[in-house]
Amino acid sequence: MTLRRYVGAKCEMSKASQEAQHARDTASATLYTPRSAQVCSKPLSTFINEYDELVRAFFFTIMNARRIDEMRNHAARALAAVSDDPDKRVPQLTEETFLRVREFSALFSRNLVVGMANNFFSYISESLQLVLQRKPEVLRSSEKLTNEEVLQFSDMSELVAYMADKKVNDLAYGGLKGLEDYVRDRLGEEMFSNSEERTRLTILAELRNIHTHNRGLVNEVFLKRVGRAAYGNMTFELGKLAHAGFEDFAMLSRNAIEVAVRLDENLASKFGIVREPYRPPVPMTREAPTSGAGVETEFNESNASQTLPVVTEGGTSGVGS
Repeated sequence: MTLRRYVGAKCEMSKASQEAQHARDTASATLYTPRSAQVCSKPLSTFINEYDELVRAFFFTIMNARRIDEMRNHAARALAAVSDDPDKRVPQLTEETFLRVREFSALFSRNLVVGMANNFFSYISESLQLVLQRKPEVLRSSEKLTNEEVLQFSDMSELVAYMADKKVNDLAYGGLKGLEDYVRDRLGEEMFSNSEERTRLTILAELRNIHTHNRGLVNEVFLKRVGRAAYGNMTFELGKLAHAGFEDFAMLSRNAIEVAVRLDENLASKFGIVREPYRPPVPMTREAPTSGAGVETEFNESNASQTLPVVTEGGTSGVGS
């Protein structure tokens, strides 16, 4: 390896560091950070903790890839320093493992988006169950359950949980508007404070639907419900893969949490749902802090935007989609 090639490699790594700094700045501004003073219901606490787990799992993967490359580079420097060959005294730096991780960017994006959307709908279902315990008539409708369905459950609480979850899932797959109307008509609350919140949660819900039922390919139903061809760094083209980069995921997930936090406060006030100060889960190891305290530390060693690049017909391109 010549000195010129070595300098070129160092410049490329410096550029990557600058891009990583941009990603850190963006993430610190958009990732949701739980506040220890925040009070929430049990469903909201579970919702935030599961979001935290999704983010930590993602960072854990890319951090380990970075560390493997760093260890290789340290070894290369150590061996180069004692080599008798002048060419080998210049270490061959690598980002091989991290670049390998980037090949799975579409999978990471899908897991984050689908996991967060399912997490939100689980929160709605669990909150509805708490409301039903205090006001059962909320679930009254013309819908019927078969004897076989009823006999699956040993007590009324299990039946109520099943009915609430079934209702939320049916509404979610039918489009977010149905869920919004249900919350307004049956619970007497507005899900959104403005149209931007509605748009972002609609995109999250519809991304989940096409990833679950259409391998992530944009279809007519998606375009009709979302009502636009692009949002943020995302583009939506019929028959093409819909891909959310890290910044888009951070924006969509933060919006979902803010909607849930406000709804949680309103439902607790109206139906007397118990709320307590939020407590982050206790990490299993020192390397697994929560997003409230440790994800930003983890993010300082990673490059999330590079890990979820733009997906194109020929593979991946660009940084920080």
